[in-house]
Amino acid sequence: MDTQPGINSPEYWDQRFQQDWSANGGESYTRAYGELLKEHLPGFFFQEMCREQMTVCDWGCAEGEAVAYLSQLYPELDISGVDVSATAIDNARKKYPSLKFAAENWLDPNRELPAYDVVFTSHVLEHFVNPLEIIQQTLARIARTMIIILVPYAEDLDRKDPEHFFRFFDSNLPVRWPGWVCTHFQVLDTRMRAGLCWRGQQALLVYAEENWAKKANPARCLNSFRGEAAALLPEVKLLEQEKQLLEQEKQLLEQALFHALFMGQELLEQEKQLLEQEKQLLRAQEELAKRKLEIQYLHDANLMRVNDTLRSKISTIEENLKKETAEHKNLQKKYALLSNDAETLQKELKAQKAESAQFASRNEQLSQDLARAESNYLETKMILHSPGKIALYYLRALKRRLGAGSESPAQKTRPLSSDAPHTDEEQSGRIPSEKTASSTSPKATAPEAKEIRVAPGARQIRNKDKALKGLTVACILDTFSYACFAPEANFIPVTPHDWRQTFQQEEIDFLFVESAWNGNDGAWQYRIASYANPAGNELDDLIQWCNTQDIPTVFWNKEDPPNFDRFIRTAVKFDYIFTTDENCVPAYREKCGHDRVYPLMFAAQPAIHNPVDAKWGYRRNVCFAGTYYADCFPERRRQMENLLAGSVPYGLDIFDRMHGYTGEDRNRYIFPEQFQPYIRGRRSYEEMLEEYKRYRVFLNVNSVQDSPTMFARRVFELLACGTPVVSTPSLGIEKIFGELVPQVSTVEETRKALELLVESDEVWHRRSIQGMRKVMAEHCYEHRLAEIAAKLGSGSAPFKPTIHLILEVGAGFPERIIEEILSQHYLPSRIFMFQGTPGETLRKKAFERWLEKTGCNAEEFPYSLCSDEEAHEKIRTALTAAGISVASYERKKTIEKLQQDNSQDYFALWDGKSFYGPHHLSDSVHALHFSGTSCVGIYYCFRINGIGEFCTPPPSVYDWKNSKYSKKNPHDEGFVFPASMVGKMEGLEEFFVERLPVDEPVGVTADSIIRYPYEFVYSSRNPEPLPHEIRAQVFI
Repeated sequence: MDTQPGINSPEYWDQRFQQDWSANGGESYTRAYGELLKEHLPGFFFQEMCREQMTVCDWGCAEGEAVAYLSQLYPELDISGVDVSATAIDNARKKYPSLKFAAENWLDPNRELPAYDVVFTSHVLEHFVNPLEIIQQTLARIARTMIIILVPYAEDLDRKDPEHFFRFFDSNLPVRWPGWVCTHFQVLDTRMRAGLCWRGQQALLVYAEENWAKKANPARCLNSFRGEAAALLPEVKLLEQEKQLLEQEKQLLEQALFHALFMGQELLEQEKQLLEQEKQLLRAQEELAKRKLEIQYLHDANLMRVNDTLRSKISTIEENLKKETAEHKNLQKKYALLSNDAETLQKELKAQKAESAQFASRNEQLSQDLARAESNYLETKMILHSPGKIALYYLRALKRRLGAGSESPAQKTRPLSSDAPHTDEEQSGRIPSEKTASSTSPKATAPEAKEIRVAPGARQIRNKDKALKGLTVACILDTFSYACFAPEANFIPVTPHDWRQTFQQEEIDFLFVESAWNGNDGAWQYRIASYANPAGNELDDLIQWCNTQDIPTVFWNKEDPPNFDRFIRTAVKFDYIFTTDENCVPAYREKCGHDRVYPLMFAAQPAIHNPVDAKWGYRRNVCFAGTYYADCFPERRRQMENLLAGSVPYGLDIFDRMHGYTGEDRNRYIFPEQFQPYIRGRRSYEEMLEEYKRYRVFLNVNSVQDSPTMFARRVFELLACGTPVVSTPSLGIEKIFGELVPQVSTVEETRKALELLVESDEVWHRRSIQGMRKVMAEHCYEHRLAEIAAKLGSGSAPFKPTIHLILEVGAGFPERIIEEILSQHYLPSRIFMFQGTPGETLRKKAFERWLEKTGCNAEEFPYSLCSDEEAHEKIRTALTAAGISVASYERKKTIEKLQQDNSQDYFALWDGKSFYGPHHLSDSVHALHFSGTSCVGIYYCFRINGIGEFCTPPPSVYDWKNSKYSKKNPHDEGFVFPASMVGKMEGLEEFFVERLPVDEPVGVTADSIIRYPYEFVYSSRNPEPLPHEIRAQVFI
């Protein structure tokens, strides 16, 4: 096929790869082509390739940089590389041993061709004189679905590469051929692109198999692409004219033959004239062909000028659009402020109405009490005027007293079966109004509260100084609640049959019972909620025993508000009541007659809900998991449909909790037809924990919207996993998380919220980190247990480690070091300080660079120039005044003493010339807490390099990863910068401290975790003030 065997032969390219490929930057060029494909190929094609798990081959892959780059971005794709050079393939296999490469010559006519779904080739075809034949006869036989091509476009003749034998224009590229059609054409201008790259315009084309294109229906992007059909129109017209001339010539020849036969010599003369005319016609045709080539050249040049003009106009339009967009956003902000004001006024009005209704209810109750008092007064007055009535009154009282004494404890406490809620309306989740709650089932509520006596004063934990982890709690919990609370203290499940033995063997601090339907793996089924025929009264016996032993009892209703009535008769028997819905607190206090009723929200368990092993760079887009109700909760249904409809353009997956359900009422759970294509089956809770980390955004729908504390526990769990949430309205979510969780009601609001999170990695990372940090710092089950213990009189608090910080001052400015340490959310308790590298000269150079960069006066410099001794004294004085102990670091002696005397504490390493955000220590401690590892640090980090340039890490390293030490590969995940290390004292080594000033990572032998790169900027030798825009980008 190729007429240049020398240039396109395996021998030629083996020689190139052995001699000058690396020297000429070949690896960078190959990676750049992969980056261009990721940046400019529409996302639809990548989504389809990932969805169908296509096989992809890079034909002409060189040493595999593009294959490695795309494999890292899309691990779900099977990507391989093929090149004619065996040398290139050997180098690729050494660089990337986990990827697939092959040395194959597809243009060898005797070779059997392979098959792939997609063939991608970059800057290969221009080396051939017949690239269109190669595309249609070779690549189209190998590719089953798509051919993706990247080639130079309209290459300048004056600067054309001598190895390029074909110039590509949109006029000489086919729009279609049998079985294939062009679905994308785009001209890329890479003349000003950063890094090594081919300088000029490049054409990016996608040819798709015709049946697949009809099925997938990609949105075509062909710009001004005319293809060969339009280019051949002038030639067709010329051929038609030539055909007409030939017809005329034929007629003339026929006439000449006729006249020659019958008119003799005169006709022969005319024939000679006709032959001369024919020669003139041929000369005219040659002239026409020359003109045709000139016109084609002028057309191409004019087309390039028109394209440049159009691009300039498009650029102007885009700038105007940006301005209009900015103005639109300002108007949106103003509208949001006005909406917030209106909402605040509405809330105040609602609160005033509620208060008014409460006063009216209280007034009515007082009136009833007054009427009963007057009636009792008149009855007593009548009794006192009649001795017979007085005797009868005392006889009845004595009879009631003797009768009560003969009842068994079981008779006193057994609930009335006729009063247990069992109607469909009550089980549907409707919470009664305050008036209804106080007036219904009087026999089931008021007497029950008196049968088991609740202490008038609160029973409290006996040992108030116990640490939270040291508490021993007898519990009745559902399986998941037990898994969440158990890591935070010694939780001991009890059953109806063994609770006495447990209490006798263990020193129980308090009894904790939740609104469990089964309780401790079914042991308490039908014994906690109200039922017409309860299974037994063992819970009453357990509570009564705790009362006699002065052990506090705690009840938590996590089913409020829908199931308030199902558990109220049990709740009133406990010393303390906690509820997920703060709105239910007044109803509980009215029922139980005391004020030991408190809200207790759901939370996250870091050991279960965390970002470890989440692939931040490779997540799918949007997910919803839940149930659709077709016949109830109309407002929830409306908001849910708007939420899902607004999510479809961003790539929606639905996990239907009722998928596969075959009951008679299954139709009430079926999603509308428009959402059926996006259902991906159902998942168990354990499987959903994995799905939490596979999506960029999760959607949340609320049935209860007006509670300040009650909303789905999944919101806490997702945020703890680093997954942002978009939710329908909820007062509780707004109160707890504010703008961290956008709340939407309409399709348009949903799209605006998702656009930021799906399209902008910066916004997504910021929202992910802020949500995770909020939950880890305030809303874990450790915090919930501390809330309960505090109400029971305990001084226990959530664990907060003691941090010993080792500071290498070096070239750091003392004022900045002091400011960054004191701004930490977790302050260190003690600092060990040493000088390391002399810093006075570097500080002066930093001062001079700052003056040159900013153009400011010396008086405006925020820090002071001082000697190393003065820097140490400033730091010591300021930190001591802040209550932090400061001592000198004495190498091995200091480390051994710390590990001997403070083995349970944490260490942190601090580099004076680098920069730390206020959450650096707290984020690191959270990472240690939820990962269970001994050390946390950063490998790929934000950096100020040796010449003062700010460098950002590549997108692929923003993942949390469990790490293990490796001596072989310096890029192994067990390597971190010492200046970023925080860990348990057992993992502190003198080697780490010695490497603080060195501009390279170290291997961590202990189990460790690599965290995201935020809250830390490593500086090799530039300690001058960090610009505000960089601080805003890195310190979240």
